[in-house]
Amino acid sequence: MRIPSRSIATVLAVGSLLLAPTAVGTALADETDPVVAVLAPASAVADAITPVVDGPFDMVVEVTGGVPQDLTVTPRLPSWGASTPAAEPITIAAGSCPDVCRVSWRIDSGAQLAPWYTGMAHLDVLADMGGRSIQTYGNAVTYQPVVQSTWVTEAVASPTVNTMGNAPSVFDTGGSVRYGGMQGRSGDEQVRVTVLPSEGDLGAPPLVSATGSWEQDPDPQTPYAAGRVDIDTSSLPEGRYRLVAQAHDSAGHWSYATAGSIIVVHSPPVRISAPSAERPSTGSCSTTAASGQVTSCPPPRDTA
Repeated sequence: MRIPSRSIATVLAVGSLLLAPTAVGTALADETDPVVAVLAPASAVADAITPVVDGPFDMVVEVTGGVPQDLTVTPRLPSWGASTPAAEPITIAAGSCPDVCRVSWRIDSGAQLAPWYTGMAHLDVLADMGGRSIQTYGNAVTYQPVVQSTWVTEAVASPTVNTMGNAPSVFDTGGSVRYGGMQGRSGDEQVRVTVLPSEGDLGAPPLVSATGSWEQDPDPQTPYAAGRVDIDTSSLPEGRYRLVAQAHDSAGHWSYATAGSIIVVHSPPVRISAPSAERPSTGSCSTTAASGQVTSCPPPRDTA
C-alpha cells in the first residue's frame, strides 16, 4: 500500500521505546536518516509494565526527521511453528512526511490462521529507503489470549485390516481425536479439529475437519479441559498429515494450536504375493511406505 501524503503529527514523547535498535537494521545510520520506531500499543491492562494485548490491536510506527526518499516500512511480527503472522508493507512517499508522521496496521493476535502464543513478544519493523536498510527501533508486548491454547492429546485410528500391527496414529478410514487445553474454558467455545498437508502453516486449506466441544473442564484425570471428535480419512491419499485442534469463541477469538501428525494408509502393512507358475516364490515381502515399517522375509525352504 502506498501513501501519497500524510498529515504532520504532533511530536510526542515516547518513553516506552526500547533503547536498543532493532537487530535487522544492519546498515550504519546516516545523519539524514529518519528515526523509525514502533510505539507501545494501547494496553488492555492498566499500569502494566509491558503493554498487554488480548486480541486485535493497532501497531503504530512513528517516523521522525523527514522522508527525503520513498520509505517502505514492513512489520516484522513474531512467529511460532505453523503460525506465521504477517502484514503488508506501507510506503511513505518522498517529501510527504517533512517532520513527524505515523503509519499503522491492525494486527489480530487471535486470528484463526495466524494466532499468537501466550506471553511476551517483540514487535519489529524493516525499513528501506532509497534501496538500503535503515536502523529501526522495536517494542515489547505481552499477549494474554481470550481463548487459551489447545492441543491434540491423542489420535486413535478405528481398527481395520489395514491398521493391524500399526501405531494408533496410523489411520485408514478414520478414528477419534482427543484434545486438551487450559481449564476454565468459556461456555461458548467450540474446538475445530483439522487435517492439513504435512508442509506449510495454518493458512493451508483443511483437507478434513470436525467440530467438537469441551466435554470435561477439567478432566478428572488431568488438570486440563478435554474433549474428542471423530474424523473421516477414507478420502485422503496415503501419506503423512498434520493434525490441529484449535478452539474459538463466538466473538472470533482463536486459540494457538500446536500441530501433531497422523499417517494415512489404505492397504495392509505387509503384502505377501502368492507364488505361481509365471512368478515363483522368492520369499520376499513388501511394505506400505506410508506405514514406515520395514519387513524382511527369509528365502523359501528348499524341498528338493
